[in-house]
Amino acid sequence: MRATIDFGSVRSLSRYLCCVAAIMAYTALLGVTLAAHAATPSPAHAASDPPAQVGRIGYIEGEVAFFADSNDGWRGARLNYPVTSKNSIRTGGGGRAEVRVGAAALRLDARSTLDFTRIDDASLHVLLPRGTLSVRLRTYPADPDRNHKEQDSVTVETNEGTIFLQADGRYRFDAAEDRNETRVSVLAGLARFDNRGATLNVEAGQSLTIRRTNGAASFVFDSAGSTPFDQWAMARDSRWDETHQRHANARLLSPRMTGYEDLDAFGDWIDDREYGRLWSPRAVVSGWASNVWR
Repeated sequence: MRATIDFGSVRSLSRYLCCVAAIMAYTALLGVTLAAHAATPSPAHAASDPPAQVGRIGYIEGEVAFFADSNDGWRGARLNYPVTSKNSIRTGGGGRAEVRVGAAALRLDARSTLDFTRIDDASLHVLLPRGTLSVRLRTYPADPDRNHKEQDSVTVETNEGTIFLQADGRYRFDAAEDRNETRVSVLAGLARFDNRGATLNVEAGQSLTIRRTNGAASFVFDSAGSTPFDQWAMARDSRWDETHQRHANARLLSPRMTGYEDLDAFGDWIDDREYGRLWSPRAVVSGWASNVWR
């Protein structure tokens, strides 16, 4: 008997969390853990219809903390923990973290803080008050299963202004809070910076440094060089690229489904006449059962 999980029915945060709980019951064999309370939707979530898009902590290394709400405060980050609006993540010295949100991967270097201001079906807005953030963004034509027809809006805000990511690509942001400085590096793609006083495009291969001095901003363009952190981020993309070629490009899976590349390593995708495309683990322990809520 094969255990299967239906991803065609994941249309809300509550359903997503239950699907994640079912997957983690299996992947716990492999050392992957999930906070137990994340598997059960809160009354507030159950009473409303939250957005279908939600993030997931996909990698943690060293000192990494996560802020879910004011009741829990800052706690140690846990792999596979769901991420949604008004959550935050920060790294200490030597720490690194990755959060996958739909078709975007956001990665933090050491001594960095990232606030998820808004995550919904059409947009991803984050605030980087300090540290270094890498973003790998994939863009796709409008999904016919979604209500809106526009591309997802991805924006990164710092103390110096807002950056709009306008194309598939790789981006790095360095925010130096103590120097009132932000550096935007476009390794591939196209970005637009806006601080309500100036609007500047940053093209592939360029970097833009914004400095605030006595309330006035200055702008310096330079070449965008690759760093060891960029190289680490590209290495993290290698498995995602491989599964993307086999599944998402062939339209077998929605490329906006958070975390599909990790599922691919532990199971197979099959087609069911009633439910559509399902994920089935290659091996299960005795007594394992999915608790997917439909």
